[in-house]
Amino acid sequence: MPGDRRKGRQFALQLLHQWEVQQTLDGVSVERFWGDAHASPRVRGFAMTLVEGVLAHQAMLERLIGDNLERLSFHC
Repeated sequence: MPGDRRKGRQFALQLLHQWEVQQTLDGVSVERFWGDAHASPRVRGFAMTLVEGVLAHQAMLERLIGDNLERLSFHC
């Protein structure tokens, strides 16, 4: 369905924010999240694939982002 990937990315970001704030993402909190979110199984599966990938590669992602942030300059 059109927009499933976009919705999945949005839900993934919400879950990752929840993980960052709580410093945990256990089964209970994930099930509570999905109980409140109205998402198809396809959207839910895509979102969870993204979340699991980010958590599995967190150190590498932080290193890549950090290295690139050092090269940026912000002009206000």
